[in-house]
Amino acid sequence: MFRVIVFLPLLTLFLLYPFIASAASRPRLRILTCEEPPVNYVEDGRVTGISTDIVRELMRRTNSKGVIHLWPWARAYNTALHEANVVLFTADHTARRDKLFYWVGPLFKKRWFFLARRQSGYHFSDWHLAQEVKSIVVMRNDAQAQLLRNSGFRNVTEVGRHLQAIRMLAAGRADLWPTSDMEAALIVRQGGMAWAGFRQAAVIKDVYSAIIISKGTALKVVRDWQRAWDSMAGDGTLALIAQRWSQKLKIDIHPQSRVLVFDGQQGTAE
Repeated sequence: MFRVIVFLPLLTLFLLYPFIASAASRPRLRILTCEEPPVNYVEDGRVTGISTDIVRELMRRTNSKGVIHLWPWARAYNTALHEANVVLFTADHTARRDKLFYWVGPLFKKRWFFLARRQSGYHFSDWHLAQEVKSIVVMRNDAQAQLLRNSGFRNVTEVGRHLQAIRMLAAGRADLWPTSDMEAALIVRQGGMAWAGFRQAAVIKDVYSAIIISKGTALKVVRDWQRAWDSMAGDGTLALIAQRWSQKLKIDIHPQSRVLVFDGQQGTAE
């Protein structure tokens, strides 16, 4: 009897060992995001948003442990650029960034454009002509800032938060703000301003947003996250998340070719 009592726990441990070893070898990820409603922001003291819901489901499906931290974008981006086992969401996938990180997704399709005060009268047939204005306010180290600087713009002022940018634009301390049809109107609303006070001055380009996983992270982690995303996009989970946020935000969000698109442009159309 004594042998059976000793043997059964040992047998159980032996059978579970592959799963225990796998869990023990799985790296603990640092999950980072920044303030960018409606995809990621703080509400009632908790990080929430469309991409936040997606990432939480990806964490569940991949058995990834960790807490989502909301940091300033420049700090979060720099951490993902230099440290392994960092997940950063969401980030616009550009040619310049492509080889710097691993990518999961894409999650969203959006359109970049310059926003101006309505009374300014700014309108450019080619966005490169915006080099003529006195000041363009951008998020520090984000993809739009990188694009402008790489395109020869010298009239760029960098700030740490989107709300700071829209307030500078509204106050006339900046002439243009590069933003997108995904977040522009909600950031304006969050700043206590009316969308009617602004206008689209020039379309820049269409881009896709995805999840960054930093280099140095095990490729198995990247593959697991991408497989989890593919399963979400295919099993109806993505559509349910889109439906829930459509109702909350009162705008049309739906999957299209396995990415989320925002119809109606949140009031960004002229």
